[in-house]
Amino acid sequence: MSGLGVVRSWTVVYRASLLGFAGEVPYLLVDVELAEQAGLRMIGLLLDGPDTSLREGLPVRVAFEDVAPGTAVPAFTPATGGSS
Repeated sequence: MSGLGVVRSWTVVYRASLLGFAGEVPYLLVDVELAEQAGLRMIGLLLDGPDTSLREGLPVRVAFEDVAPGTAVPAFTPATGGSS
């Protein structure tokens, strides 16, 4: 997997549904269509936060957020240079 994709939609979460995320609100979740296959989507955190200027089709790339020692989860950040 290339880790590249485009934003299809997004939502800002103001009230965490899981207690473990209560200290993280507000946060931005993006629905990303991955470059490898049309219709192949993944939901993830946008690391740049809820104030990021978003648009449908915004190129993004995977990044990893460390959530515990030795544990990282996939997230996204806007891609630069038109790489997707």
